Amino acid sequence: MDIEAILDQYGVVEELVLTEEFSDHLLERGTFEKHNVSLAEIVEVHERAPKYFLNREGLRAPIIMLGTTDSGRLLCVPLEPSGQLGIWMPVTAFEANSHDVERYMGGQS
Repeated sequence: MDIEAILDQYGVVEELVLTEEFSDHLLERGTFEKHNVSLAEIVEVHERAPKYFLNREGLRAPIIMLGTTDSGRLLCVPLEPSGQLGIWMPVTAFEANSHDVERYMGGQS
């Protein structure tokens, strides 16, 4: 399945569901520098016209949202569908690695 087919099936990412459970996950993972990401930064990425790519097959989150924060960090946020069209849930978030940067800069999927 390609990115367009997934977005057709579940809707383009119009809204993110940021739960208390997800917030706790970010706090737990925040002890690792790469994973030190705030909810506010995820919202910034979503609001700044991110790019979407397929995630690795077989993972819970079929797509990845890549984009920059207001401070210029490039974040990778895997997303899973919520069950409601256009509403997605972040699974985790972390600073983009070199592969992610290449995808974002080149628009490669």
